[in-house]
Amino acid sequence: MKCFFHFCTLVLVFASVQLGAAPQKISPGPKIAVIYDLPRADFDQKIKPLLISELGSCDACEVVNITPYNEAGQFFQEGIAGALDKVGAETQIVWLSWNRRESEVTWNVSQAIRNLLSRNIAVIGSAGRALAGAPAVPLSRTVLGQISDVVIIGELTEKERLLTDSYFGPEMLTAVKPPQEYIGGGIAPLFFVTRWAKVWAQRAERQDWLAHFKSTKTKSRKLWPDLNDFFRN
Repeated sequence: MKCFFHFCTLVLVFASVQLGAAPQKISPGPKIAVIYDLPRADFDQKIKPLLISELGSCDACEVVNITPYNEAGQFFQEGIAGALDKVGAETQIVWLSWNRRESEVTWNVSQAIRNLLSRNIAVIGSAGRALAGAPAVPLSRTVLGQISDVVIIGELTEKERLLTDSYFGPEMLTAVKPPQEYIGGGIAPLFFVTRWAKVWAQRAERQDWLAHFKSTKTKSRKLWPDLNDFFRN
Protein backbone atom coordinates (compact mmCIF):
# COMPACT_ATOMS: atom_id res chain seq x y z
CA MET A 1 0.00 0.00 0.00
CA LYS A 2 2.91 2.26 0.80
CA CYS A 3 4.43 1.65 -2.64
CA PHE A 4 1.11 2.36 -4.27
CA PHE A 5 0.90 5.69 -2.42
CA HIS A 6 4.38 6.65 -3.61
CA PHE A 7 3.52 5.69 -7.18
CA CYS A 8 0.40 7.85 -7.14
CA THR A 9 2.38 10.76 -5.71
CA LEU A 10 4.95 10.52 -8.50
CA VAL A 11 2.25 10.38 -11.12
CA LEU A 12 0.57 13.47 -9.72
CA VAL A 13 3.84 15.38 -9.51
CA PHE A 14 4.74 14.47 -13.09
CA ALA A 15 1.31 15.52 -14.32
CA SER A 16 1.48 18.83 -12.50
CA VAL A 17 4.91 19.58 -13.98
CA GLN A 18 3.70 18.76 -17.46
CA LEU A 19 0.57 20.88 -17.12
CA GLY A 20 2.48 23.75 -15.58
CA ALA A 21 5.12 23.72 -18.32
CA ALA A 22 2.71 23.88 -21.24
CA PRO A 23 1.92 27.62 -21.13
CA GLN A 24 5.66 28.39 -21.14
CA LYS A 25 6.24 26.80 -24.51
CA ILE A 26 7.65 29.24 -27.06
CA SER A 27 6.89 28.81 -30.73
CA PRO A 28 10.13 28.40 -32.75
CA GLY A 29 8.73 30.51 -35.57
CA PRO A 30 5.53 32.51 -35.88
CA LYS A 31 2.62 32.25 -38.24
CA ILE A 32 2.18 35.65 -39.90
CA ALA A 33 -1.16 36.72 -41.35
CA VAL A 34 -0.82 39.52 -43.91
CA ILE A 35 -3.24 42.13 -45.22
CA TYR A 36 -1.65 44.19 -48.00
CA ASP A 37 -3.48 46.95 -49.85
CA LEU A 38 -2.55 45.83 -53.34
CA PRO A 39 -4.31 43.73 -55.99
CA ARG A 40 -3.85 39.98 -55.59
CA ALA A 41 -1.61 39.76 -58.67
CA ASP A 42 0.75 42.43 -57.33
CA PHE A 43 0.97 40.72 -53.97
CA ASP A 44 1.76 37.36 -55.55
CA GLN A 45 4.34 38.79 -57.95
CA LYS A 46 6.05 41.43 -55.79
CA ILE A 47 5.37 41.05 -52.07
CA LYS A 48 5.17 37.29 -51.56
CA PRO A 49 8.55 36.50 -53.21
CA LEU A 50 10.24 39.23 -51.17
CA LEU A 51 8.69 37.93 -47.95
CA ILE A 52 9.98 34.44 -48.69
CA SER A 53 13.41 35.78 -49.57
CA GLU A 54 13.72 37.90 -46.42
CA LEU A 55 12.56 35.08 -44.15
CA GLY A 56 15.35 33.01 -45.64
CA SER A 57 16.20 29.97 -43.57
CA CYS A 58 13.35 30.44 -41.07
CA ASP A 59 11.75 27.09 -41.85
CA ALA A 60 9.39 27.41 -38.89
CA CYS A 61 7.98 30.73 -40.13
CA GLU A 62 4.69 30.60 -42.01
CA VAL A 63 3.05 33.38 -44.00
CA VAL A 64 -0.59 33.40 -45.03
CA ASN A 65 -2.24 36.10 -47.14
CA ILE A 66 -5.62 37.01 -45.65
CA THR A 67 -6.10 40.16 -47.75
CA PRO A 68 -9.74 40.63 -48.79
CA TYR A 69 -10.27 40.95 -52.57
CA ASN A 70 -13.27 41.53 -54.78
CA GLU A 71 -14.13 39.28 -57.72
CA ALA A 72 -11.64 41.12 -59.93
CA GLY A 73 -8.81 40.48 -57.47
CA GLN A 74 -8.66 44.09 -56.31
CA PHE A 75 -8.03 45.01 -52.69
CA PHE A 76 -11.38 45.26 -50.89
CA GLN A 77 -11.08 47.61 -47.90
CA GLU A 78 -14.59 46.85 -46.64
CA GLY A 79 -13.51 43.26 -46.00
CA ILE A 80 -10.62 44.03 -43.62
CA ALA A 81 -12.56 43.66 -40.38
CA GLY A 82 -14.06 40.34 -41.46
CA ALA A 83 -10.63 38.99 -42.42
CA LEU A 84 -9.16 40.02 -39.07
CA ASP A 85 -12.05 38.46 -37.16
CA LYS A 86 -11.24 35.10 -38.78
CA VAL A 87 -7.60 35.03 -37.61
CA GLY A 88 -7.10 31.87 -35.56
CA ALA A 89 -5.27 31.29 -32.29
CA GLU A 90 -2.41 29.61 -34.18
CA THR A 91 -1.39 33.01 -35.58
CA GLN A 92 1.21 35.00 -33.64
CA ILE A 93 1.62 38.12 -35.82
CA VAL A 94 -0.78 40.08 -38.02
CA TRP A 95 0.89 42.49 -40.43
CA LEU A 96 -1.50 45.17 -41.67
CA SER A 97 0.01 47.08 -44.60
CA TRP A 98 -2.79 49.62 -44.51
CA ASN A 99 -3.78 52.67 -42.47
CA ARG A 100 -6.41 55.35 -42.97
CA ARG A 101 -7.83 58.36 -41.17
CA GLU A 102 -10.17 57.28 -38.40
CA SER A 103 -13.85 57.60 -39.33
CA GLU A 104 -17.18 55.90 -38.84
CA VAL A 105 -16.35 53.74 -41.85
CA THR A 106 -13.22 52.32 -40.19
CA TRP A 107 -14.75 51.73 -36.74
CA ASN A 108 -15.20 48.00 -37.28
CA VAL A 109 -11.54 47.64 -38.32
CA SER A 110 -10.45 49.33 -35.09
CA GLN A 111 -12.56 46.93 -33.07
CA ALA A 112 -11.19 43.90 -34.92
CA ILE A 113 -7.60 45.02 -34.21
CA ARG A 114 -8.37 45.55 -30.51
CA ASN A 115 -9.85 42.06 -30.38
CA LEU A 116 -6.63 40.60 -31.81
CA LEU A 117 -4.54 42.39 -29.20
CA SER A 118 -6.83 41.16 -26.41
CA ARG A 119 -6.10 37.62 -27.65
CA ASN A 120 -2.36 38.26 -27.32
CA ILE A 121 -1.79 38.36 -31.08
CA ALA A 122 0.85 40.90 -32.11
CA VAL A 123 -0.20 43.51 -34.66
CA ILE A 124 2.33 45.40 -36.76
CA GLY A 125 1.12 48.10 -39.11
CA SER A 126 2.43 50.50 -41.69
CA ALA A 127 2.34 54.18 -40.71
CA GLY A 128 0.41 54.70 -43.92
CA ARG A 129 0.28 57.47 -46.49
CA ALA A 130 -2.32 60.07 -47.36
CA LEU A 131 -4.52 59.29 -50.32
CA ALA A 132 -3.84 61.22 -53.52
CA GLY A 133 -4.80 64.85 -53.10
CA ALA A 134 -5.37 64.53 -49.35
CA PRO A 135 -3.06 66.06 -46.73
CA ALA A 136 -0.93 63.93 -44.43
CA VAL A 137 -2.28 63.99 -40.88
CA PRO A 138 -0.87 63.05 -37.47
CA LEU A 139 -0.91 59.32 -36.71
CA SER A 140 -3.15 60.08 -33.73
CA ARG A 141 -5.97 60.72 -36.21
CA THR A 142 -5.57 57.39 -37.98
CA VAL A 143 -6.93 53.91 -37.25
CA LEU A 144 -3.62 52.40 -36.13
CA GLY A 145 -2.41 55.52 -34.36
CA GLN A 146 -5.38 55.42 -31.99
CA ILE A 147 -4.71 51.88 -30.81
CA SER A 148 -1.99 51.39 -28.23
CA ASP A 149 0.29 48.34 -28.58
CA VAL A 150 0.15 48.29 -32.39
CA VAL A 151 3.74 48.31 -33.64
CA ILE A 152 3.72 51.09 -36.25
CA ILE A 153 6.58 51.32 -38.75
CA GLY A 154 7.21 54.17 -41.17
CA GLU A 155 9.53 54.47 -44.16
CA LEU A 156 12.57 56.66 -44.71
CA THR A 157 13.81 58.16 -47.95
CA GLU A 158 17.36 57.95 -49.22
CA LYS A 159 18.16 61.06 -47.14
CA GLU A 160 16.63 59.37 -44.10
CA ARG A 161 13.55 61.56 -43.94
CA LEU A 162 9.97 60.38 -43.71
CA LEU A 163 8.07 60.10 -46.97
CA THR A 164 6.43 63.49 -47.56
CA ASP A 165 2.91 62.04 -47.66
CA SER A 166 3.38 59.75 -44.65
CA TYR A 167 1.23 59.92 -41.55
CA PHE A 168 3.50 60.87 -38.67
CA GLY A 169 3.66 61.12 -34.89
CA PRO A 170 5.12 59.67 -31.67
CA GLU A 171 2.86 56.63 -31.99
CA MET A 172 5.31 55.35 -34.62
CA LEU A 173 7.90 52.98 -33.13
CA THR A 174 10.43 53.85 -35.81
CA ALA A 175 10.89 54.35 -39.53
CA VAL A 176 13.01 52.02 -41.64
CA LYS A 177 15.13 52.79 -44.67
CA PRO A 178 14.61 49.91 -47.12
CA PRO A 179 17.18 48.79 -49.71
CA GLN A 180 17.71 51.32 -52.50
CA GLU A 181 15.47 49.59 -55.03
CA TYR A 182 12.47 49.67 -52.67
CA ILE A 183 12.68 53.27 -51.39
CA GLY A 184 9.41 55.14 -51.87
CA GLY A 185 7.31 52.02 -52.30
CA GLY A 186 5.95 51.93 -48.77
CA ILE A 187 7.41 48.47 -48.27
CA ALA A 188 9.76 49.24 -45.36
CA PRO A 189 7.63 47.46 -42.66
CA LEU A 190 8.21 44.17 -44.51
CA PHE A 191 11.87 44.27 -43.49
CA PHE A 192 10.90 44.84 -39.86
CA VAL A 193 8.32 42.06 -39.67
CA THR A 194 10.56 39.47 -41.33
CA ARG A 195 13.49 40.33 -39.06
CA TRP A 196 11.16 40.06 -36.07
CA ALA A 197 9.77 36.72 -37.21
CA LYS A 198 13.21 35.15 -37.44
CA VAL A 199 13.94 35.87 -33.77
CA TRP A 200 10.40 35.45 -32.48
CA ALA A 201 11.38 32.62 -30.11
CA GLN A 202 13.75 34.86 -28.15
CA ARG A 203 10.80 36.11 -26.08
CA ALA A 204 7.78 34.20 -24.80
CA GLU A 205 4.99 36.75 -25.08
CA ARG A 206 3.83 39.64 -27.26
CA GLN A 207 4.05 41.95 -24.26
CA ASP A 208 7.71 41.00 -23.75
CA TRP A 209 8.46 42.11 -27.30
CA LEU A 210 6.55 45.36 -26.87
CA ALA A 211 8.48 46.14 -23.70
CA HIS A 212 11.73 45.44 -25.54
CA PHE A 213 10.77 47.67 -28.47
CA LYS A 214 9.75 50.57 -26.23
CA SER A 215 12.86 50.23 -24.09
CA THR A 216 15.11 50.19 -27.16
CA LYS A 217 13.46 53.30 -28.55
CA THR A 218 13.73 55.15 -25.23
CA LYS A 219 17.41 54.33 -24.76
CA SER A 220 18.46 55.04 -28.34
CA ARG A 221 19.98 58.40 -29.22
CA LYS A 222 18.83 57.99 -32.80
CA LEU A 223 15.73 59.72 -34.13
CA TRP A 224 14.90 56.50 -35.94
CA PRO A 225 16.44 53.38 -34.33
CA ASP A 226 17.25 50.84 -37.05
CA LEU A 227 16.71 47.12 -37.36
CA ASN A 228 20.06 46.28 -35.76
CA ASP A 229 19.06 48.26 -32.69
CA PHE A 230 15.89 46.25 -32.20
CA PHE A 231 17.24 42.87 -33.29
CA ARG A 232 20.78 41.97 -32.30
CA ASN A 233 20.83 38.62 -34.10
